[in-house]
Amino acid sequence: MALVVLSLPTVPGARAAVRGFKARTLVPGLLALACLLVAAPATAQLTYGAVGGHAFVSGNPDASGDVVIDSTYLGYPVTLIASSAFSGCTGLTSVTIPNSVTSIGEQTFAGCTSLTSMTLPNSLTGIGPRAFSGCSSLTNVILGNGLTSIGALAFSGCTSLTNVTIPNSLTSIGQQSFSGSSLTTLSRSGRPATPSDEPRLRNVTGRTGSMASAARSST
Repeated sequence: MALVVLSLPTVPGARAAVRGFKARTLVPGLLALACLLVAAPATAQLTYGAVGGHAFVSGNPDASGDVVIDSTYLGYPVTLIASSAFSGCTGLTSVTIPNSVTSIGEQTFAGCTSLTSMTLPNSLTGIGPRAFSGCSSLTNVILGNGLTSIGALAFSGCTSLTNVTIPNSLTSIGQQSFSGSSLTTLSRSGRPATPSDEPRLRNVTGRTGSMASAARSST
């Protein structure tokens, strides 16, 4: 019996058939892969550092979308979001802060104009000066029960912010910390505001009159 070996060039239409097979199998696969890549949510890659047994979030000038901060880095707890870490990130829409963070630095989220709400963990004890200044879309802020200090101008220029309840743990609140906001109610959790709160209200908002009246009736 003779063995006949045919090469592709000798078989009529072979090359076209192979090209057609490749197109039918590769193209749908590539299209499916492209769809998966488009549908996959983008996860921001954050920059961290570590010193003295603690980790921190450092500069992330290009952060955008929904950001989740890790609770540990290299085995160390993340306790600080450094000064200006997210400053000017206009595309940043939300930030999830773990219950390991104890301090937010100066101007950390300043100018993040797409942030609409912030929930700060009970582990947080201090908010630095101008930390959220200029966050013009910020409408809701939940302060954790461990917070003891808010720096000067921390929420200044938050023009959409209308209501804040400060925890009983707070002992220090900086000058003009809510100036330029739309704050109409500032209350302390656990008790209604009283006339003795009026000087503090003027101090943190730079406004009087209806602001103090609204606060006295809040709970």
